[in-house]
Amino acid sequence: MNGVLCSMFGLLSLALLFKIDAHIMHDMSLLRFQLRSKHWQRLKLPSMFKFVSCVAISVLVSASMTINSAHAIVDPSTTSSAAGSELASRLLSQSCQFYRDLDSFSGEIETDVAIKQAGPWQHNKNSLKFKFKRPKYLSVFSKDKTDRGSAGNAVLNDNIGYFRKQNWHMFVESSDGWVNNFNNQDFSFVTKGAVTNSLLKALLGENPYSAITSGVTSFKYDGKETVEGELCHSLLLSKKAGDMQIWVSTGKQPWIKRYKPFPDQDTGVIKASTTILYSNLQANPRLSIHPVTADADSQKVTHFVVPLGHESEHPLVGFAAPNFTVRTVNRKTFTLSKHRDKVTVMEFWATWCGPCCRALPVLSEVTAEYASKGVEFIAINQMEHSVKVKNFLREHSMDITAGLDPDGKVSRLYHVGGIPQTVIVGKDGLVHFVHIGNSSELREQIKTELNSIVN
Repeated sequence: MNGVLCSMFGLLSLALLFKIDAHIMHDMSLLRFQLRSKHWQRLKLPSMFKFVSCVAISVLVSASMTINSAHAIVDPSTTSSAAGSELASRLLSQSCQFYRDLDSFSGEIETDVAIKQAGPWQHNKNSLKFKFKRPKYLSVFSKDKTDRGSAGNAVLNDNIGYFRKQNWHMFVESSDGWVNNFNNQDFSFVTKGAVTNSLLKALLGENPYSAITSGVTSFKYDGKETVEGELCHSLLLSKKAGDMQIWVSTGKQPWIKRYKPFPDQDTGVIKASTTILYSNLQANPRLSIHPVTADADSQKVTHFVVPLGHESEHPLVGFAAPNFTVRTVNRKTFTLSKHRDKVTVMEFWATWCGPCCRALPVLSEVTAEYASKGVEFIAINQMEHSVKVKNFLREHSMDITAGLDPDGKVSRLYHVGGIPQTVIVGKDGLVHFVHIGNSSELREQIKTELNSIVN
């Protein structure tokens, strides 16, 4: 269509050479400009100059129309599938090249994991600030304004990783290398998982486009959308596991402003959605690289999040169990420090967690067998509504003490990186055992451990 219009305009321009009437041609709205001079012919320009002028105007307007057609992307429904795919791929490639050309950049990332069950959507938001400088320096600071105890920071400097929880006065040091430190569970723990699915690892690499599009089977351009007040291109990337969506700014700096790493989930019982936002992005800020050093007031531990099979390395084993108070589903309260004459078995769990639900009856039965020896059991639910928990226990005929941890404060005290997590606290107030996950040997394992501290 643009080509036809350009050809028509060329013919009109030639007509100007011979047919233009200075008294009639006052406005040419078709060509989107006005001839302000009413006496063109009186200028007595040479014929060749008039010809060149008309042709030049034709070329300029044609070029303008071509440029506008490149930037003014219309309704995606009118764009062919092949053209939309090529456009989406090209826009993402341009954004990735922009990141690759930066010597440094900084900004903020917010991860919003929203879950909906019977009631309204519940949002679990984690945010962090980051600074990156090539070739391999990244500083990340994570802090929850409502809970000082969740503050954490991480520094990756070439092959060294340093992960710290400020208010715990503990740190982990890793020399596993740049890539492995990104995948380190302790790195994910101190940054509250906000980096894990954020594309940051890919954008810091040598070839961001290849890293992001690995496994992608097709692209789709999904039009324009405003993200936090900024107009963005919406790009859909399909994988076998499902679509992911990326919003790229239409501005001079093609920042990635929003990202959905996987499709929204709907099991019929629970709905889940993950969205990642990027804000306060700065290109090539002046950054200073600080060497990774240990804090004088912090204790070095092997792990914050203990890998399966390494529970004895949990940082709380051998230390005093953090005190807490929780409200139970029966509207009572449970304070750990008031049960120092008991061996307390705690289970961190949720109704949607299959391994948790299988472990609960086992722990309930085993601890009931040892009740006469001063053993008690409390199941601490993670961030679910009390009605949901109470209905679950009634439906499964479980008569147990169930505490509520609606904001995850107790789980953070006990370094819960995954559920189910079982913690056994002795009468001496120390953490004796920690288990992550569930297994067929759980019953016998718990019995063996209880025998070692109740006798």
